[in-house]
Amino acid sequence: MPGRILEVKQHLDGREEVWECDRVLVTPNEAVVRFQIPVDVPVAPAGTMTVGFFWRWRNYNLYRFQSPEGAVMGHRFDVVSEVRIAPDRIRYLDLLLDVLVAPDETVTVEDQDDVDRAAAEGLLTTKQLQTIERTRDLLVRSHAQIVHEAVRMLQD
Repeated sequence: MPGRILEVKQHLDGREEVWECDRVLVTPNEAVVRFQIPVDVPVAPAGTMTVGFFWRWRNYNLYRFQSPEGAVMGHRFDVVSEVRIAPDRIRYLDLLLDVLVAPDETVTVEDQDDVDRAAAEGLLTTKQLQTIERTRDLLVRSHAQIVHEAVRMLQD
């Protein structure tokens, strides 16, 4: 099912970021998209290809970063909720916390300070805070298995 699809990231304050991606696989419950990063960003230089994996019933997305030559540069998990997958768009609510996995399997939890600040400002519910904590622990413990499962989706 070639073509384009929109990735829509909703922030807690209602702002949205939208990226037009290449559709790789889209079903009602999961999606895989590709996006080439046009400019340097903190996690990757311009030209890096990201492969994004989305699951309707999971509280995380996964991004695989690849060099223009195809070498894997690492992975990033975003803790999310309210994932919706449609033929023309993927939409989710970003819950701030990210888990980075370097090529050497070093795991770094990022943006805990943003979570703490949002909690103090009342922007996160108790349920969302529990989801963040539970998902962070799952990703730190099981990231390799999740990445392996996601890569298999590309091979099927």
